[in-house]
Amino acid sequence: MRLGRLERNWFEGVRFCQAILYSAIRFFIWFYLLTGQREKADSLVPAFATRWSRGIFHQRKCTVLVEGSEHLPRDRAFVVMVNHQSRYDILLLLGFLERPVGFVAKKELFRIPVLSFWLRQFHSISIDRKDTAGGAAALNEHGRKLKEEGRGIIIFPEGTRTKHPDREIQAFKQGSLRLASDHNIPVVPISLDGTRFLERIEYYRRTPASARIVRIKIAPPVIPEAKSAPERRQLMESLRETIVSNWKAIRVEWPTS
Repeated sequence: MRLGRLERNWFEGVRFCQAILYSAIRFFIWFYLLTGQREKADSLVPAFATRWSRGIFHQRKCTVLVEGSEHLPRDRAFVVMVNHQSRYDILLLLGFLERPVGFVAKKELFRIPVLSFWLRQFHSISIDRKDTAGGAAALNEHGRKLKEEGRGIIIFPEGTRTKHPDREIQAFKQGSLRLASDHNIPVVPISLDGTRFLERIEYYRRTPASARIVRIKIAPPVIPEAKSAPERRQLMESLRETIVSNWKAIRVEWPTS
């Protein structure tokens, strides 16, 4: 289904306003960085991202419900493992986790001009899936810095989006745990649901605003003490079971009539 002319004009107007706001914020960030005011730049980035991402969900008339925010560590590093449904997941987590977070992302994303700028501002981690040896060394260094600076980072352990609204959570990639386990950084299992409908226009046009629910459930953090390969596999399966179980508990449906 295609958007009507009025809807297209509305979206184009919103995007134009967002582009102006983005340019202004980016100017101030660069100004603070060039004048050596890194702390001001670091405080401006998450504040802008939170308002911007929440604005996106408000524009789409979605109600976002968050459960378990008290489980997010406030004064130490942490690694979030979360299921991945759509491109809106990143916006959702930036806007509603209430703590600045970066992302573990494939290096190709860091070549996209606008996206790469924001990924770097959030201290995101670039990984090369083809360079296993070099990637392991880089990941170890990132883990050390993450723990030292007390930051949060998000990993999508499925490695890709599920995309289709009816698709189950996929298997987790074993390497997803390494960043946390090598440095004893707490892992926070998070389940989300609802964003799977936002990329399908039939749901956006035919679902009443009152039924556009997106949910997040944050489970208590787990200290990854497992070191051997079998222990890591067992821990990864346990984390996946937690995420899947909570996902089933918060699962929402968007009616199309």
